[in-house]
Amino acid sequence: MEQQKLKVAMVSLTSCEGCYFSLLDLGNEFLEIADKIDLVKFRLLEEKEHSEIEKYDIVFVEGSPILKSNFDELIDLRLRTKKLIVLGGCAHTGGTYAMRNHTDKKKACKYVYPKTNKKVFNPNILELSKIVKIDGVIPTCPINPREFVRFMSFVLNSLSFRIIERPVCYECQLAQTPCLLKMGLPCFGPMALGGCDAPCPKAGMPCQICRGPMKEVQWENFEKKIKNIIGDEKWEKDFNEILEIFNIKNKIIKSKE
Repeated sequence: MEQQKLKVAMVSLTSCEGCYFSLLDLGNEFLEIADKIDLVKFRLLEEKEHSEIEKYDIVFVEGSPILKSNFDELIDLRLRTKKLIVLGGCAHTGGTYAMRNHTDKKKACKYVYPKTNKKVFNPNILELSKIVKIDGVIPTCPINPREFVRFMSFVLNSLSFRIIERPVCYECQLAQTPCLLKMGLPCFGPMALGGCDAPCPKAGMPCQICRGPMKEVQWENFEKKIKNIIGDEKWEKDFNEILEIFNIKNKIIKSKE
């Protein structure tokens, strides 16, 4: 008797859908994975919307809940799936949308909607794990499609998937990429969770910690050492601005409490 395929949905909240486009870049390799599952919901491959099914085995969610409908959809999907997996920086940490958390939101809202008298729904941006129970994370902005392939290989063979706790610096060393910190650039490689193959440092761009921090990181030690290298002023200007890009600043504050 043929084993029943897993019913899988790929859903976007408010997002650029960059994570899903990175999967489509896999070409035939993605189609081979799709052939091994029952991909019942994926807007980028559908010519028309299909009717919702009652239960899913796995739901992948990309993006941030910003609209009220996003929150409703997320909660509904959680109730109807066995496993909910978050994809990419927006779903994992709040992503670039969470930069609004570090601004005067009322002032910004008035600037964007100067003529409206209606109350604008303008919530703080949260990682999905703060809203619903999640069962796994494939981080990065956008995700590393190779990591998705590994995840699906584990799932299809009934194995547990986990990301090895190694910093981005580990991957830079493997690739013999020159250390950007030693050049005085604001790179978070020592604190950032590896697994992306460090494309940014390879291109000369400092790591912006889009995969989030490793567990049990020593933020205060890192901050102290960096300040000794580049000075307090450069830390406050460059490093603190980077920490707002993918909503990592809040994680640092909580780790110090």
